[in-house]
Amino acid sequence: IVSDDKCSNITCPMNNQNLGVNESMLCNCTTNITEDTTNVAIVYAKTDTNKPVNASATAFVKVVHPDIYLRKSADNKNLGYNTTSGARVTYFYVTGNSGNLNLTNITLTDDKCFPINCPTNTLNNGMSMICSCTSYLFVSTTNIAGVSASVPNGTILRVNATLWISVSNITGSKVDNKSLIVNSNITYCNVTNSTISITNGEHSTLSDSLITNSNISGNSTIKNSEILNSLIINSKVNNNTIINSTIINSTGIPANATLINAVIVGDNMTGGNLLSEFGDVITVNASGIYINGIKTGNETSLNLSNVGEYLHAEIQFEKTADTQKISFGGNVTYYYVVKNIGNINLANINVADDKCLNITCPKNALA
Repeated sequence: IVSDDKCSNITCPMNNQNLGVNESMLCNCTTNITEDTTNVAIVYAKTDTNKPVNASATAFVKVVHPDIYLRKSADNKNLGYNTTSGARVTYFYVTGNSGNLNLTNITLTDDKCFPINCPTNTLNNGMSMICSCTSYLFVSTTNIAGVSASVPNGTILRVNATLWISVSNITGSKVDNKSLIVNSNITYCNVTNSTISITNGEHSTLSDSLITNSNISGNSTIKNSEILNSLIINSKVNNNTIINSTIINSTGIPANATLINAVIVGDNMTGGNLLSEFGDVITVNASGIYINGIKTGNETSLNLSNVGEYLHAEIQFEKTADTQKISFGGNVTYYYVVKNIGNINLANINVADDKCLNITCPKNALA
């Protein structure tokens, strides 16, 4: 019998039959691999006197994986506007070889900026570089950058990155006395007792500004948070995405959360969905409180300062082996069953064994 820890369908021409002295046979097995792999094969047999014998062999296969990445940034994403010269912006492009083959003929392009300056046009695997380009903008702009590179067999890799630059027309100002602000980008401002109606698309911004006693509608951003068709009064947002929600007199919203159709007054959420930065979904409706679809309480109001009381983390772990008895020096395969039996998502799962080092798991997170 021939077995392989990385390939299950082994075909042999004389399986379960005899091999004479100095006789051999060729077996084969086909499988799909996505990373560099060393596998162990074992053959088991018995002599004429029914004595068990075995032998093992290993093979290494390297998986060729060419890859390139591109990240784009700017020295300032919210620019002051000068009607004469426009707003000066310098773009930075970080591109790197994230594969295991050397890349050549690397070329960067940008539909809104030229020329792009790069220190080299080749990158060995694991290397990266920073390129730059300077331009002047008169209006808020989205531009698309791209990088292409050649691999040794002539294949061309391509990847794009986009960036939005806001050219503000209200900067460092105080806006109050029930002002009506329409279709504006607002940066570093105090906005008080105002109706803010921003309807010129997803790239409108309200950044690094103090918003007090104001009604906000349309597509806008407050302190790096997306606000869509929502009413926010006397509230603090902490890098939250807020969609179709009403938030009044609230300061306890968890940071980096997403609120959808939520109604929050003070610290109490009486309806809607809150998605935590870790991917857990808290739902409040007339029938109770749900965590990731599992009902955890009959209350129809959730105090945001007590969210932790509803989150239950628990993990279950079982271990088995493919055999309970082997010959000296033989091999055993252990199996580990990890199960999330709590009501929140688990990440960074790590399985360790004091007698077996190379534990393979299909993923490191469980819903």
